[in-house]
Amino acid sequence: MKKFLSFILVIAIVIAGVYFYNNYTGNPVGEYLSMQDKSITTTVADSQAEKAEKDVELLIKNTLDDEEKQLYDTIYSGLSTLDKSINIGLNTDVNDAFHILRLITCDHPELFWVTGNCSYSAGRIMPEYYYSKEEAEIISKEISETAEDIYKRINPQGDDYSKSLAIFDYITLNTSYDHNAVQNLNENHTATTIEGVFLNGKAVCSGYAKAYQYLLMMSSISSAYITGTADTPTESGSHAWTVQKNDGEFYHTDITWADSYENSTQNDFVSHTYFCITEEEILKTHKIDSDIPHFICTETKDNYFNRQSLCFENYSQSDIRTAVKNNYKTCKGLELKFKNKSAFDEAKTDLIDNSNIYIILKSVDSFSKTINSNQISYNFDDTHNIIMIIFSK
Repeated sequence: MKKFLSFILVIAIVIAGVYFYNNYTGNPVGEYLSMQDKSITTTVADSQAEKAEKDVELLIKNTLDDEEKQLYDTIYSGLSTLDKSINIGLNTDVNDAFHILRLITCDHPELFWVTGNCSYSAGRIMPEYYYSKEEAEIISKEISETAEDIYKRINPQGDDYSKSLAIFDYITLNTSYDHNAVQNLNENHTATTIEGVFLNGKAVCSGYAKAYQYLLMMSSISSAYITGTADTPTESGSHAWTVQKNDGEFYHTDITWADSYENSTQNDFVSHTYFCITEEEILKTHKIDSDIPHFICTETKDNYFNRQSLCFENYSQSDIRTAVKNNYKTCKGLELKFKNKSAFDEAKTDLIDNSNIYIILKSVDSFSKTINSNQISYNFDDTHNIIMIIFSK
């Protein structure tokens, strides 16, 4: 499914003692990594790094103590200028340095050129980069121009919920999951960063998450890149998603899993099951890496189903008819969430098994001007009690 990273520390024996660090991405359910350059002017790197520092709270950095923040700033400064050697001091524990480097990448999606490999010797770390400064400048300019064009096109307005939903839907509809890249992420590293989404239109989960985080930053919404594992009906593996801060409250968002239906004929359908959900909901299928700071996500106000009046305590045909009437002209499908298993099962039986969804659709769209009721399809999320009715228009 998707793929993520993990740190590998290799001890190489040299006269002074050299440590080697590797941020790698293992199996197909996750992926990872990126970095940036302050020396590149009028690029994504500068503008977004500056915006993050001035306008957007760095969620991960704010969980650190003063000493850790100082190390964070030192390493970030070196990475942002593509320094080949960063002085962290002889008294700094190399493992702490590697951990802080990892956390920096969780705050800064604009930093896309670090390979994940880093060596250590005599108080200095030596990161490896995918690009030279000259190459990074060209790519950064392309990313900046593309991202600005996208931002103007979707023109996110309103509160944090409305802005993030517009970004969420745009990335999902305009990005394809790069199944080929998963087989060899070292050779296809662009799929793991914002470069994949903004320049190639295809990525793996880390690319999705970082592009979403990047556009949230442009909208002055704070967020952090989260890594861990995720379970599907067929496998479990490393994965990446996002925590975002809407109007002072934290939510988990997994944008990659919004794209679950891209290989079906209904490839313009967006699933919102994992948009702005609680920790309790995300932990039903995901597990957060233990070295990632913990954010308390208990608020439900900005959950998609609550905001769109698509969450039901009990099942009734009249409620579903109202939901269809309010959404069918603007949506490619209808997502219905039930707060308990019994209501969910009752809805499945009545709507799908007994085919009453067709009666509801006909009553709302009598002449099938908008919905071709002969070609609707269904998906079910038994874990979250969600029924997805996908329209063919």
